[in-house]
Amino acid sequence: MKKLLYTLLAVSIIFSACEEDTPLPSTNNNYNSALVIGDFYQGGIIFWLDETSKYGLVCDIQDLGEAKWSDFPYPTDAVGLSIGTGQSNTNKILDNSSQFGIAAYICVNSTAQGYSDWFLPSKAELNEMYINKSYIDSIALSNGGTAFTTNYYWSSSERNNESAYKQDFNDGNQNSDGKFYNYRVRAIRDF
Repeated sequence: MKKLLYTLLAVSIIFSACEEDTPLPSTNNNYNSALVIGDFYQGGIIFWLDETSKYGLVCDIQDLGEAKWSDFPYPTDAVGLSIGTGQSNTNKILDNSSQFGIAAYICVNSTAQGYSDWFLPSKAELNEMYINKSYIDSIALSNGGTAFTTNYYWSSSERNNESAYKQDFNDGNQNSDGKFYNYRVRAIRDF
């Protein structure tokens, strides 16, 4: 009987020590795997993750104001529409323009939350932001940012020489408009 009591006491002490001092072993060594849409991460709010959760996109916690897409009707070859093309589009816009104050310029010159690699989202990236708007608004507001307005936002995706794609953050409608119109701008970055 004494032997049984000592054994139970020893097991109890071991389990107590494990619960307090030793973390449970993890079978997942991927740091980003715990990330989910809506997390505040690396200066922004996650609105898209790839299937491995190793790569994703965050948007700024606030708008950068309103701006034109461009002042001139010229081609920029910023025709990427899908996720992953926003940064390339932004670079193409700026390579073909010396305009200060346009949407792409405002994004790449942002240093929001200490990061300096922001860019203007592509059409599909902007749509993902709209789809996850409620998560983004909630987290932005709790981190000192602002909610999306119910206005149009520019994408970095060019439709033709004279127009680019925009998205209405009231009803989700995506269409295009003249590059010289002023619409809202919200920057994104990847990780």
